[in-house]
Amino acid sequence: MDLYYVDNPLRDVFIAFDYIIAIFILQIGLLFVKQWYKESKKQLRNIVILGFGVYFILFSAGMGIVFYIMNHAMPSQDFDFYYIGSIYLRGIAGIFLAFLLERTIQITLRTRYLISVALIGLLGVTPFCLNTSLLYPVLNAINLLLISLPLIFTLYFIKNTVGGMRRKLFITIPGFLLLGFGLYITTPRILEVIEGTLANASMVILASKFLTVFGIVLIMFGFNGYTFFLEAQWKENLIWLFIIDKTRLKILYSKNFLPEAMENEEIFAGGIPGIETIIKQFTQSREGIDVIKLENRLILLSHGEKVITALIVKKNIQNADYILKQITKKFEFFFWDYLKYYESYKSILSQAEIFKPMEMLIRTLLKS
Repeated sequence: MDLYYVDNPLRDVFIAFDYIIAIFILQIGLLFVKQWYKESKKQLRNIVILGFGVYFILFSAGMGIVFYIMNHAMPSQDFDFYYIGSIYLRGIAGIFLAFLLERTIQITLRTRYLISVALIGLLGVTPFCLNTSLLYPVLNAINLLLISLPLIFTLYFIKNTVGGMRRKLFITIPGFLLLGFGLYITTPRILEVIEGTLANASMVILASKFLTVFGIVLIMFGFNGYTFFLEAQWKENLIWLFIIDKTRLKILYSKNFLPEAMENEEIFAGGIPGIETIIKQFTQSREGIDVIKLENRLILLSHGEKVITALIVKKNIQNADYILKQITKKFEFFFWDYLKYYESYKSILSQAEIFKPMEMLIRTLLKS
């Protein structure tokens, strides 16, 4: 088969970009594998992180095969064989990731393994489409589903994260769109059309490769620095909330996030008095979040002007820090007068009545 870009003066530049794209996609996979390895040593749930890593590594290998056969002369039959092989390699990675994600978050997504079954079906009919006009439409459908797969589930993770992490994940959306567009431009049929019809085909191809690399960089930035799947489960990480008056060293408000069946279970040695004693040792104001190790739990402390907010969690994740700071800020904003004129208010209303609106405030934060 003829080499692509064979008569193009930018041929070497295009080939270099092709392999840079494959290597950068590999880097995304290695980023997730690194996260999986680090978190596995902490005995955290991480199979989905590994799934994303395997997906991008195999996706990179598949694209590497495509770029190689497009730039090295070979018979048409061999080209089709290797091209379909690359599709199967990426398809297996997609099925693996889709199955893990659909199994893990089935309650929320309710896709009932539809994506996994669709990929299996498309890959199953591919051999029967050889030497027919249906081959490339089927392959394009597989490619579209494969590039849409991480995008769909990233939207799920965006919905279930908060604060700066949500904003960072939003950056991956244009990244996936640019990656999908760039890879679509590099498919054999589209390249044939571009090079055969556009006078400025070289500039279009070069721009698409720049956009592809830029999209990959956005994806790497958006996913770097945290274990996003664990962060998306931040609500399950919460155990108990305490808000303590700094001046009087008195618990003003507490909330247990555990299921109702566990409310009466003693989850800490020493119970609530033991927690109070520990928290009262950290009354000095600090800018950041204090982290106290307590058996197999953690106490996160946020210092306001009038209160210390303590959040007992299973793992120290960024979303917990964000929620803790929001609770501290909102509590002092809404109850500042009470904190300032404590002696006057306590004779009029009970503490439970005064802080009853906190339930609504916390429910709003948990839905954000």
